Amino acid sequence: MNALHRWFRRTLAHCVYRACGLNVFGKYKWLLTTSSWPAKQRAEWRLQRLGDILEFAWNHVPFYREYWGDHRLEFRRPKAIEELERYPVLPKEVFRANGARIQPDNLNSIRHLPWTTGGTTGEPVHYKRDLEQWVLNEAFQLPRRS
Repeated sequence: MNALHRWFRRTLAHCVYRACGLNVFGKYKWLLTTSSWPAKQRAEWRLQRLGDILEFAWNHVPFYREYWGDHRLEFRRPKAIEELERYPVLPKEVFRANGARIQPDNLNSIRHLPWTTGGTTGEPVHYKRDLEQWVLNEAFQLPRRS
């Protein structure tokens, strides 16, 4: 693919993403920046983000409060990434059986898309995908500069 063709594809993608309010290239720049962070800073960010996700699930997804409660867990922000091990794994069968209940109570205020797994290990799993996570995934797919 020649340079003009790559430039055109990137410019077109940028316009489409921006028209949809999806800042994929901004997230890409953030990824490039964070790749140069020292290990300690990356670990601190990861722990903060993990805490944010767990706190969101505890506060906005009653299913998780119930499921974790059934496993004698109460939410507290983790102080180490290893604390994630105390959370029980949610098997696909439980997810499928409770899919409608595994949605945040504020879903209407979150930009999301219906999504599905590929089903390579059995029946596909259907779920809602946060567009911010989709943007991050798209940014990961962009070629890295040398």
